[in-house]
Amino acid sequence: SGFRWKTPSSEFSWYSAGGTNNMNLYDYTASAIRMTIDSSGNVGVGNAGTFDNPNSYSPVIEIAAAGPVGLILNDTRDANPMSISNEGAVMHLRYNTTSLLSLEGATAKATFGGNVGIGVTADVAVRTFIKGSDSGTNNFQILTRNSNDENVLAVRNDGNVGIGTTSPDFALDIEVVDAGVQLQIGRTNTNVGSAWM
Repeated sequence: SGFRWKTPSSEFSWYSAGGTNNMNLYDYTASAIRMTIDSSGNVGVGNAGTFDNPNSYSPVIEIAAAGPVGLILNDTRDANPMSISNEGAVMHLRYNTTSLLSLEGATAKATFGGNVGIGVTADVAVRTFIKGSDSGTNNFQILTRNSNDENVLAVRNDGNVGIGTTSPDFALDIEVVDAGVQLQIGRTNTNVGSAWM
């Protein structure tokens, strides 16, 4: 059951699909379902009434097409809309046509198109700006771990840097148990040479 309307150039119907409890918006001109609302409250645009929902979100909004799909958020007070799109398994966040963030699904890679601020508004003069939440010396701004989940580099909130330790007592604190060279300083231009410890 439903209703149907027609204009000189198009024809649509809004109907309940038998046996599925779905409400569909059907485009007779293109012979395609344009929108679906199912009994769980899921909303589909361009998905032909079926939901590709591997994470079992409920309710979910799905926008589907055989090509790039997107969502445009347009505050009409600004001539530059924001958009989120999926283009060949790469998600883009754009300000007008400027890419702000790209997320690649297959490689799990994130690419930022501008300056990044963590804990602070990004500074236009600094590509990456990280600010601690308070003045505690044991709070970390950067902590890097290797594939064995071992801490290898730490930058504390007080500015101390630790290599091989997460409790650096000095501006640069290197602590390792390996018997080999721990620190090497070299020059590769004129007067080539190096010193190590």
